Amino acid sequence: MMVGLTLAAPALIEGGAAGEIPRSKYTLGFEDGRFGETGSRAYDRPNNPIETAKRDFGFTQSRNAIDFVNWLQNSMGYEVDQTALKKWEASDQDEIVDQYGYFEKRHKLEDPSVNAADFVTNMLQAGVLKPTAETPPINMQAALNVLNPQTTYYSDLRDIQVAGNVNVPYLLGQINPYPEGYDQTTGQLITPEMQESVELATAYAQREPAPPQTIGEFIGSITPQEAMALPAGVDFGQVMPDIPGLGSYVTLSAPFDPGKRQQAITVPRQMLDFQTLQRMLPV
Repeated sequence: MMVGLTLAAPALIEGGAAGEIPRSKYTLGFEDGRFGETGSRAYDRPNNPIETAKRDFGFTQSRNAIDFVNWLQNSMGYEVDQTALKKWEASDQDEIVDQYGYFEKRHKLEDPSVNAADFVTNMLQAGVLKPTAETPPINMQAALNVLNPQTTYYSDLRDIQVAGNVNVPYLLGQINPYPEGYDQTTGQLITPEMQESVELATAYAQREPAPPQTIGEFIGSITPQEAMALPAGVDFGQVMPDIPGLGSYVTLSAPFDPGKRQQAITVPRQMLDFQTLQRMLPV
């Protein structure tokens, strides 16, 4: 039995008049047996930086909902009830909207979903996805909390960005792992092409180190003016000194967190340039 699936509608769900602020909706469903986005539409243009930043709300919430439904099917053994699916597709709950009141009043949508958690809850309550004998015991409300159910379009921008950056497949995989053959971080089925890419990357990392470059080979073709600017007596046949890679310039602002889709990084204002190279060359 699933408990705690009731998700209260946000207090701030009133929409404005057309043309005032941007709005969008995303329709999710099954095509050829695969669950994903089946349609989307945006209305009006953003008028300020915050509205521009919030345009990602519908996309990130739809992505999170897709990841959750795929986890229920691929990891938890849930199956689709075709009869319930047809009824649910005829409703408006298969759409995630950013501004509930606007779509309800102007577009006559009946109780569309306001975020990923609301979408999944509606789907489960409609009986579209049902557990099977293979489904392990689970606290569904705890799983839904991964989706940040209280975050809506009307939340602070920071809360929207945090909810959108949650690595849903990874966190759900910590609750119940994906079966063999699936990537535990992304929740994706590992295809032969993906496996080949991993093997190539591994082989590249384990390859024999390349012979050291000379200063001349590293610099390549330079103008006479640049050559004159180099330190006097530079031997272009000398081995190039070690130069820190990009990893020494672009750094993580915090320890790596697999629970986040994107990591916060720090990029310095000045990168390696010709003048910097001059100062590093042996004389």
